[in-house]
Amino acid sequence: LTVDGKTFTEPVTILIDPKSAGSASDIEASVKLQLRIQGDVDKVSDMVNRIEWMRKQLADVEGMLSGDDAEKELKQDADAMAAKMQDVEYEMLAEPLAASDDKTYISAWKIYYNLLWLNGEIGSGAGDVSGGTNFKPTDTEVELTGQLEQQLAKAESDYKNLMDKEVPAFNKTLMEHKVTPIASTGAPPAAEAKPAQE
Repeated sequence: LTVDGKTFTEPVTILIDPKSAGSASDIEASVKLQLRIQGDVDKVSDMVNRIEWMRKQLADVEGMLSGDDAEKELKQDADAMAAKMQDVEYEMLAEPLAASDDKTYISAWKIYYNLLWLNGEIGSGAGDVSGGTNFKPTDTEVELTGQLEQQLAKAESDYKNLMDKEVPAFNKTLMEHKVTPIASTGAPPAAEAKPAQE
């Protein structure tokens, strides 16, 4: 605490709510699993944001193509690349839910929303989920986290293939046609990136 230019320091001990039914180890296990899930959510958000940024660049490239015979093949290549990007993105985020938090359940959730709701179940709640911060995660919650992380590992592998092989090969084609390649490295500009989480 700093008052009138003088700083005072005292140790602080955070105590469990005496009304909590959970033990310190239960709450610690809950927090650890929530942090693990949050790390997974961050990975998904980063990959989806990067793909969205690249898809925006790709749409700009397609908009510059005249559509004449010389550029027809390049347009087909751009369409194919857009489809590959969407395929990888939609492993992590269901297409109907990409635009909003839709409650109509018109398609199965993918990794992203499953992680968010699982984190709400384990943590302090989310939407209409009450949460369970005072309790140790259940065996089912731990198992579901592992299953989602297996799905995430597959999506990460497909994302890596997209970024390391597919995009560079496509960029080479663009450069052969004297078209500026799409940027796949560096952080997406905040103004152009479409956030996966709001």
